Amino acid sequence: PAPSPAPVPPATPARRHRVVLYIEDDEVNTLLMQHVFESLPTWRLVTAPNGQAGLALAASEHPDVILLDLHLPDMSGYEVLKQLRSQPGTRHIPCIAVSADAMPPQVKATLDLGFFRYWSKPIAIKEVVAGLEELFAALDAVQSR
Repeated sequence: PAPSPAPVPPATPARRHRVVLYIEDDEVNTLLMQHVFESLPTWRLVTAPNGQAGLALAASEHPDVILLDLHLPDMSGYEVLKQLRSQPGTRHIPCIAVSADAMPPQVKATLDLGFFRYWSKPIAIKEVVAGLEELFAALDAVQSR
């Protein structure tokens, strides 16, 4: 059985509803993220268990951000990013790499390929909430110009 997740810190009020796509094949990680989003009423989590499903959801749901596991069963997260960047409807979506491979050279190489951020597993709930709040605030600032 999965350990009980830590309490989720409250999010600051968002200006508008946000959609986050989480492409992750590990059910425990997905359940943890779903638990985090249950306490965030203006944020909606959409999940995909593999790269192909994630690409389809990215095209149909138009998420504000994509959290992307780098080791998926059908393709790497790098290939998913490449395909997202090749499509006009998804090329602008910020993608955050999520992986247990957190060695500095791996992190640097991943960021150099175009990921917005790199979060290592196990995911820190406070880091997720704070990081998404920061990203959404930046998106709001750009959209209000």
